[in-house]
Amino acid sequence: MYPGFIQSLASTALFARLPRPAALLVVALAPLALVAGLTLRYASKVPASVRSDASRTQLQETARRLGTAQGLSLDAAGALLKIKPQTTHQVFALRASARSVDAAGRLAAPYHFVLNLAEPDGEHSISVTMNGRGDILQFETERPRNIGPALGPEAAEQLAKQYMKEWLTFIPNPQIDRVREASSHRKDAEEEAIARRFDFEGHLGDLPRLQFSGRVEITGSKVTAARVEPEFVRVMRTWSDDESGFRGTIGGLAFFLALFASIYSIRLYRKRSREKEVPRKRAIILILVFGLCGAGYLALNAESFANSDGASTLPWYVTLGIGALGGIFLAMGGVLVGAAYASGEGELREGYPDKLTSFDALLAGRYRVNNVAVSLGTGAVFTAWAFLVTSLACRLLSSSDALLLSDEAMAAAYGNLPWLSGLLMLPPQIAWTVVSGLFVPLTFVLRNVRRPAWKWTILLLCPFLISAGFTDNSLASPTRVLDMVVGVAVVLTPFFLQDVLAALVSSLLFSLAIQTSTMAALAPFSLPSGLLQIGIVTLGLAALTAISWRGESVTEDEVKPEYARNLDQRLSMQAEVHAAREAQLRLLPDKPPQIPGLSIAASCRPTGDVGADFYDFFPLPGGGLAVFVASGGGLGVASALTIALAKGFLMSDLRRGDSPARTLARLRALLTGRLGEVAQRARFAVATIDPQRRTFQAARWGEVPAVWILRDLMAHPLVFTDSPDGLPEAAVPLEVGDTVLFHTEGLISALEDQSPTGMRDWFRNLARITRACGALDFHNFLLQRLAGGSEKRLTRRLTSDLTAVVLRLEKVQVVEQEHVA
Repeated sequence: MYPGFIQSLASTALFARLPRPAALLVVALAPLALVAGLTLRYASKVPASVRSDASRTQLQETARRLGTAQGLSLDAAGALLKIKPQTTHQVFALRASARSVDAAGRLAAPYHFVLNLAEPDGEHSISVTMNGRGDILQFETERPRNIGPALGPEAAEQLAKQYMKEWLTFIPNPQIDRVREASSHRKDAEEEAIARRFDFEGHLGDLPRLQFSGRVEITGSKVTAARVEPEFVRVMRTWSDDESGFRGTIGGLAFFLALFASIYSIRLYRKRSREKEVPRKRAIILILVFGLCGAGYLALNAESFANSDGASTLPWYVTLGIGALGGIFLAMGGVLVGAAYASGEGELREGYPDKLTSFDALLAGRYRVNNVAVSLGTGAVFTAWAFLVTSLACRLLSSSDALLLSDEAMAAAYGNLPWLSGLLMLPPQIAWTVVSGLFVPLTFVLRNVRRPAWKWTILLLCPFLISAGFTDNSLASPTRVLDMVVGVAVVLTPFFLQDVLAALVSSLLFSLAIQTSTMAALAPFSLPSGLLQIGIVTLGLAALTAISWRGESVTEDEVKPEYARNLDQRLSMQAEVHAAREAQLRLLPDKPPQIPGLSIAASCRPTGDVGADFYDFFPLPGGGLAVFVASGGGLGVASALTIALAKGFLMSDLRRGDSPARTLARLRALLTGRLGEVAQRARFAVATIDPQRRTFQAARWGEVPAVWILRDLMAHPLVFTDSPDGLPEAAVPLEVGDTVLFHTEGLISALEDQSPTGMRDWFRNLARITRACGALDFHNFLLQRLAGGSEKRLTRRLTSDLTAVVLRLEKVQVVEQEHVA
């Protein structure tokens, strides 16, 4: 099986560009590449400031020993552990020199671990804060026992100094510069025990800028509380502020980008939903994944999120409540991710056929298909080599890999069942990465971007900004930036060269490899849990691949869900409509005929896929011209077919030389007899103009098209009267300089004042401005006035097709024929 599978993977588009022997070698050695990448990450040198060597058990034992020294009975007490990330300390650890980091590594730890232990009665407890090495940074005892008699000021100060000398040994060469008593107060009136607090300041050996401060509190004759922390001087605050300012800018951009993507996805989801092309079940599954995985993770690590200082155990109902509330909150976020996925899936099916075939087969329960095996293998092989190359680059950069880890991963490592917590984090993380890095950008560029340069800029930049904006210390380390860049590549490359399932597998393995190897380097005690996570995921993918490899390949039509078939039907209808639109455009005249004494301009602007308006010109014997303008009734393809039939009839009937009313009456009889109700919604106007005799006749079937006569700075609508043929007709004499305008409903819908008086004033102003221009200039100015300087505004205001035909009577010797606008 394995040799055949290797050959199959080497033939995929992702590796086919390599020479055949090289492709086979790349596929065959992929497992070794993954192991090598994990080893490089694990063996990377982690600064002392960010390393966590002490396990949960070791931290608990240290806290329990301290509590016992305070006279508490804590042998059977549990320990409540919380993790408090110190972001400023992380920046300090990265930006300071190597010597400074080594000197202050334990004091400026990026993670503080707070353990609360209490006696069974709950009245006596201790809270201890430590770094990842197990060094005590702070502790406070609640109601200590056996405190002894109160000491005087001098004796208490000596005890405080002695305690500091024995306590601060984990700080390299500590120098205490100042000790002063801060306050004295009666802690317990009945026992008359005096609590004295001494504040101190110091620095680290010969590095005066690395300062620290703290306090020691003495109750009776015993030290019952203490604290030490670094004091960042001006240069270190500058480092922190610079990173925070840049980080805030990136975070703001990411927030607005995510907000835009959410609104855009919801709008597109509603559109797809109306078209019945939404994968609702898959969207619900995504929401459940976010909710259930989030609830499980929070329940397993409830200590870090609970507000229960002083307690050493969490009641089951508190743990359950934290998990339930957290799951609901994350499920709400999953709604946006589900909407983005559901709206983007249709775009992927439409723009990239066959990219969802293996994914559809897997979700449909058809595991025994070859498509699934090839996609799983392709994603895994690409990830193995991408991870190895990234790990080599990180080693060359000599950067702090520990800063690549999220706070959630650290919380999982110190929580209950860390291997399960790590696995629960992966599905929401992968879903977020693929949806925000692939589905949403692709959805936008497919609909709105045509230039390849802009397309790839958006596809590469958007997921990077989203990842950088919502990840702690995302830009603080070169390796962090490198990992995010490769994280984008491991999603996009397998998708474009294979399919969606390959992108999902690639993102899953890449995230798991980084999380496991980085955590093992940062906290070596977590290595067994990390190996268990990798083993579970690897065995699961390998078993699924082995099952699928023996199956037959399937096509997209065999496994696509029902809603995707609705998409096919819509695309088929759109293709037919597009063909009808092309046919209609071919029916429009390329340019108006050349008629001495007339300048002519015309245009037709449809609002739908297939316009319902139409116009045409028919030269008549003797130098005259017949004009046909139609408003098809808004029936799309049916209207276009009606107009096509009318044009064919007029091409022969106008040769009779009858009046426009008689010609239009015969056309009405023909269309009504053959098309019935469809023809009843059509609106036609037929007119003839003779520039030699300066006469104009018109007949109309319906209220539109409207006809206006513009003369001597005035504008008048053409008044129709009943004719013996049963249709309204009109006849007026013309003068040189007169302009005749035909227009359909679209022009009226674009006007702000659509009343008869408002329309008359609008055309009168138009006539005054365009008194001395030809038909083409008049036509163009007409459209500019309607648009108000914005084509988008005109498009939004049009509720019906807009057709405008302009005829202007000119002096025969100065006529210049205008082209169609």
